[in-house]
Amino acid sequence: MISRSRKGLILAVIVAVLPLISLSVMALGARSVETLHVAARNAYEMQAYYAADAGVQAALARLKLDSEWTDGFRGQALPGLDDRSYSVTVTNGNVGTPPVLAPDGRTVLPYEVDILSTGTATASTTEQVRVQARRGTVFTKAVFGYDGVRIGGVAQVAAYDSAAGAYTPHAPQMDVEVGTNSTSAGAVTVFGASRVDGNASVGPGGDPSTAVVDTGHLTGTAYASEQEFPLRDVTCPIDGSGADQFNPASLAPGVYGGLTVTPQKTCTLGSGIYRFQGNVRIGGTLRVEPTDGPCVIYVDGSWDSSAGSVVNTSLQSYDLQIYGTSTCTSVSLSGGTEACFVVYAPGADITMTGTADIYGSLIGRTVSLIGTGNLHYDVQLANSGIGPAFWSVLSYQRD
Repeated sequence: MISRSRKGLILAVIVAVLPLISLSVMALGARSVETLHVAARNAYEMQAYYAADAGVQAALARLKLDSEWTDGFRGQALPGLDDRSYSVTVTNGNVGTPPVLAPDGRTVLPYEVDILSTGTATASTTEQVRVQARRGTVFTKAVFGYDGVRIGGVAQVAAYDSAAGAYTPHAPQMDVEVGTNSTSAGAVTVFGASRVDGNASVGPGGDPSTAVVDTGHLTGTAYASEQEFPLRDVTCPIDGSGADQFNPASLAPGVYGGLTVTPQKTCTLGSGIYRFQGNVRIGGTLRVEPTDGPCVIYVDGSWDSSAGSVVNTSLQSYDLQIYGTSTCTSVSLSGGTEACFVVYAPGADITMTGTADIYGSLIGRTVSLIGTGNLHYDVQLANSGIGPAFWSVLSYQRD
């Protein structure tokens, strides 16, 4: 039997310990609540970050379609996640008078963009991502065939710099790049009396000793690229339908069916965008007078000017741009004293024949130079910013 004095002692101990237990339970509960709050905050921050990153990706996708885009996004909700959104500010070095300044005062160079994306989760948690990217152009190579390149006859591929004036036989010659994404044996073949003043590349992982066959004269190095050269389908920015054109004296920018120019006839085009939904057949002369910006031609059918001539009066290759859409599978060319243009037709087999020269760049599924005419690549094309846009990320910073 417990004595009365001992009962009093036990009661005193209980009275003394009970508040301590209560405080411990309260502290543990508070810590649990705080842990839950921290976990929730971290989750919201990650959701906001992912929303900001989604804004960056959306901006880069939009810039691929329009390299001068600056509109950005305001409160764009993520699909199926109405509580998460992003807002994007785009400072575009392609637009405005240099120097172009980003909101924080940093200079954005030509052909570069500054993208600031703010992601929001649950209306109060925000995270920012800042990206700097530089626009690339497909016309960094003189000749590129996704599946292969053949250079034969007595053709020469070399480079010149139009910043120093129009090409002349006495202009300093510069190295060029020709290449392919293929790694097959003979993917790049230089044969006959042909000459390439520069380097030849094959696809990643390829063996240059077998993928490049040189029985002509390649002056530079054969090497395997670190990554595939990007070739993307092109989409014409103008839509509609038009009628076939037979020996028109001139055409205004717009949408047409096919175009036929027979021998002894001349058709003149000006600055602007043209779309030919049928075949283009030039047996006479296609004369381009780009007096107010470039002449940009989209072809849905095939292109054949091998029996005629294409004249660009500006003598600048970037002033005449010929693009083959996904349905263009064949491009046949010949040169001339004013044949200054670029061709980008990623689904087409491009063939250059004849004895006259072309000044520009040829990019296709395959490219064959099998005549005696030369291809003169203008090094200014690499900095022209023309062609389908792709963007290389220079920096990615989570603020």
